[in-house]
Amino acid sequence: MKNIKTFYFITAVAGIIIFVSACGTTGKYSDEGYLPRITEITRTQKDLLYNFLNMYNPHVLKEQLPGNEGYPYTMWFYGWATEIMNVNILGKPGGDSIFVARGKDLYTWEVYKGDGTWDTTMNPALWRPVVVPGSNPWDSMHASDPYVVKKDGIFYLMYSAAGFGLDMIYPYAPGDEDGDLMSIMGAVSTDGINWTKSEEAVLVWEQEKYMFSSQIHEWWLSHDDMDNFHGWYHRPSFMFDESISKWRMWFDYYGNSRFGITLGYAEADADADIMKASSWRIINADKNPMYANEFPNPDVIKIDNRYYCTTDPRVVTYGANPRLVPSDGFYRRQIMFFVSDDGYDWRPVGWITPDRDTQANQVAQFYYEDGILYVFYATMRWNDWMQDRIRVIEIKKEVFEKW
Repeated sequence: MKNIKTFYFITAVAGIIIFVSACGTTGKYSDEGYLPRITEITRTQKDLLYNFLNMYNPHVLKEQLPGNEGYPYTMWFYGWATEIMNVNILGKPGGDSIFVARGKDLYTWEVYKGDGTWDTTMNPALWRPVVVPGSNPWDSMHASDPYVVKKDGIFYLMYSAAGFGLDMIYPYAPGDEDGDLMSIMGAVSTDGINWTKSEEAVLVWEQEKYMFSSQIHEWWLSHDDMDNFHGWYHRPSFMFDESISKWRMWFDYYGNSRFGITLGYAEADADADIMKASSWRIINADKNPMYANEFPNPDVIKIDNRYYCTTDPRVVTYGANPRLVPSDGFYRRQIMFFVSDDGYDWRPVGWITPDRDTQANQVAQFYYEDGILYVFYATMRWNDWMQDRIRVIEIKKEVFEKW
């Protein structure tokens, strides 16, 4: 009995020492002197969409699609339902595709399965995409990363596209001369389900049209001349900004070998046809990024007169405590938040740790309603790179307005 009591006493003391070390203001787990962690959040860890193979980028609007009374919310997301590249739905070679769900509230979702019907059982084998790879050089391989804005009764979609390139020969197949091509494409719809795509890429690095993929690959391996490559436009986030009467689009692209994927930016006039590349003025790209550090997967929202952005870089590069972030794997990349008074100049304000049952929260998208900032995101499987669930956290206005 004495030995048992001694064991429990030693264990309790050890636990107190560990707790004090972890929580003390100068301990190795402290945020003092580091980029702060955002902890004033409601983390439900409720799975909103699940059972799929690999899906993410959940973009939510409070828009009831025609004929869907009682479902005031709509979510567009993308990925692979049950098989790599959706070959079971699209046939070979398949590709990333965009899906849609309707919500009774922000926590209860049904996924579109075609012909005006919706799956309530979380059976991805029944799900059918609403935007799929096309038959042009721009998106013949992938349609992904959806971002939707509704204006004057029209749904506008911007999405990441990847295609065979101008020669329309499958990359690396015999006779291929230009590899693949990455860009941002657009589409319009009156119902959020049936879309008419732009005729060509809305945003693209012009030189990438004529580059063979092996050139880029060799640069990536050697880092020779990578400072002269500035393509891979992806991950659009856009809005019509009433305060400056312009369309605004943030996106990520390859900046240089120092910070890799970073933040680009473009604008279009209020009356412009935003489905045409000629309507957009690319202001930040090439060697002039909007933010001179890694900045993958940006999403921007405007609340009152302030702009908020989320991204998921390696947080240690922004000053997060490295003892809280392992040195390798996707765990290094977590959700971060930035603020801006004008949408041009950004200031990092903090990051959030991942959910306890995942190695990383990734590819977040904002939604705001009634004083709550909702951050929808995907969770990454352990020892893998695929995203297996879609969830949401809540941040109260009195918290984020202090950032």
